[in-house]
Amino acid sequence: MRLLLLSDIHCQWRDFDPAGYPAVDAILCAGDITETGRTGQERFFESRAWVSGQAAHAPFYWIPGNHDLDFNGTEYADIPNTHCVLDKTISLGLFRLHGVSCSPCYNAPQLARYWDFMTADPEVEHAAYTFEPVDIVLSHSPPHGLCDVTWDRWNGNTNLGSQALTDYLVAHEPRLVVCGHIHEAAGERTLGATRVINSAQHWSTIEL
Repeated sequence: MRLLLLSDIHCQWRDFDPAGYPAVDAILCAGDITETGRTGQERFFESRAWVSGQAAHAPFYWIPGNHDLDFNGTEYADIPNTHCVLDKTISLGLFRLHGVSCSPCYNAPQLARYWDFMTADPEVEHAAYTFEPVDIVLSHSPPHGLCDVTWDRWNGNTNLGSQALTDYLVAHEPRLVVCGHIHEAAGERTLGATRVINSAQHWSTIEL
């Protein structure tokens, strides 16, 4: 199965134009399609046209990210070939896929008040990653310690990913994690048998 992976579009539609994509079996989007979700009405309507174009290219599987304010997963439900997998496990060909949008913000707990799908509560974070073993995890947050390093002048290098997700990888060894959120940490790492691909602000294809 050939998959196209992307995340953190932030309304930069031209950077993710399906006219430049190769043929794929499915597109997996790890969130932050918009900059301010439904609160930016004009850009939200633009996002619907963009999602329609993605889904015309290949089945489009997506989750919201913290910037997708007031999203509940139904925003594109009427667009053919579009599937929100927020807190759902589905079949994708021979594989099982689960979508989760929880991003921890222990370094700055106030962010949970301003953005959606963020938490500084360990119980909430843990609960988000208690789903049954799957082959593919579509997560807005990267795992802690994998494709999640950011830097600031006060703390230096800091890992901002989800420890609960890392614990899930250790316990269940899914084949693939597709994530985003930490733009500067885009890239690929492995943990045991799991490939972790942070697709923030770019797209790529893989064979699975």
